[in-house]
This record gives sequence, structure tokens and C-alpha cells, in this order.
Amino acid sequence: MEKMEKMKKSMMILTVFMVILMTSVFGASVVSEIPLCTDANDQRNPAIFGDVVVWMNRRNGNWDIYGFNLSTSTEFQIITSGSEQFAPAIYGNTVVWRDDRNGNYDIYGYDLSTSEEFQITTDERNQRAPAIYCNVVVWRDQRNRNDDIYGALLDTNFCRMSFYTPAPVDTINPMKPLAEHRISQAQSLLEEIQKTCEEFKEENDPLYNSCCIDGLDEVKEFLELAEKFYASGNYVAANYWSLRALELLQAIQECYTQ
Repeated sequence: MEKMEKMKKSMMILTVFMVILMTSVFGASVVSEIPLCTDANDQRNPAIFGDVVVWMNRRNGNWDIYGFNLSTSTEFQIITSGSEQFAPAIYGNTVVWRDDRNGNYDIYGYDLSTSEEFQITTDERNQRAPAIYCNVVVWRDQRNRNDDIYGALLDTNFCRMSFYTPAPVDTINPMKPLAEHRISQAQSLLEEIQKTCEEFKEENDPLYNSCCIDGLDEVKEFLELAEKFYASGNYVAANYWSLRALELLQAIQECYTQ
């Protein structure tokens, strides 16, 4: 019995020691919890910088952005437009979020020091998942029809950074000959397939509707994108879209030769 009591005592001491050790290794323990927003509607995606917490809130029937100043225990509205605002991020005095007020997702920002809102992206395709550090905002962007990462420098006095832009020859120019070859290859194949499809159309061949009509329009769209990116010096994107055009042309060819 005495031996058992000693073992229990030793285990208790060991447990206390492990708790102290883990606290020192893994960081501070939780002292207390505080409710920042307990509105009856949903609150999501909190982010914090300094003494300001921001989140998305649905109390008005749509998602808006709200904030809370920990030093003054004051809640405040950042944006309450009739549209939806999602996924806020904060650094310094700047809050950024995803906004659908224009019928697509754009990135917007808000300066807490001046109470001014500003638009960061204006492309008609969707931009999502903003993040911010210093005066640099980054996000996921679909302007090229696939997910890319874009960034922007903000004109703020709170921590300044600049983009490093290497000479194009270092990263993009090696793709130029390949993009040029694939665009030329796609243009030649398109011309050949268009002639065949025209014959199907004149003969009222059902292959025109089943193989040509939709695919050719999409091929032309892909080629226009490839040529546009090639002209602007973005040979990586030009190569991507010319390859998409070639793949679709080959699929059309396989459709009517089977």
C-alpha cells in the first residue's frame, strides 16, 4: 500500500514536470478566453494584427467585414455593402478581403487610419484568398483561366517593400521559341481542319455538328490568348494556351476520323 502511494506521488510530480516542460517548449498556455463577437448570426475567418481583430460577419443577411479593437474593447464595421465580402486579412492599418459587388470576385482594401476603402483588382475574372504583409498584397487569380498568383504594392507608409523583377531573359525568354513553334503549328492545323469542317457543313454531314462547331470556336479563343500573351512577352502563358489549342485540334481530328 505504501509502495503504491509512493508511485502515485511520483506520477503526480512527473505529470506536473511534463506540463511545465511542455509549456516552456511549446509556448504560453491559455490564461483565459474572451468573447469578441457573440452575435446570433455566423462569424468566420478571424485575422489579427497588433490589437485589431477582423472577421466576416453575417448579421446583416450577407457577409460583411467587422473589426474589434482589443485595447479599447470596441467593435466597428469596416464594410457593409449589400454584396458579399469574405476572408479578411490584416497587416498594419490595412485590411483586405474578397468582394463580389461587381458580379465577380475582386480584392478590396480598407485603410483603418483614414477610414478609406479602395479597390485593388479590377479584372473581370475572379480573384480570391488575399493575404498581406507590409505593403504587399497577394492573391489567387483566374484572369488567365487557370489559378495563378498575383500581387500588388500598396502606397502605404506602414512598412515598405518592393518587388524583385529579374530581367525577362532570365526566366521567360527560353520559352519564346517553343511558344512560337506551337502557335505556328496550331495555326496550320486549324487551317487544315477548318477546310475539312467546311466540307462537312456543305454536305450537311452530321460530323460538322458533332465534331466541329463548338470545338473550333474554343480553339480560336485559345489561339487568340496565345497570340496576345506572345505579343506581350509572356511566353509561358503563350506556350500554355497554344498547347491547349493543339490538344483540342487533335481531339477534333480524332472525332471525325474514327
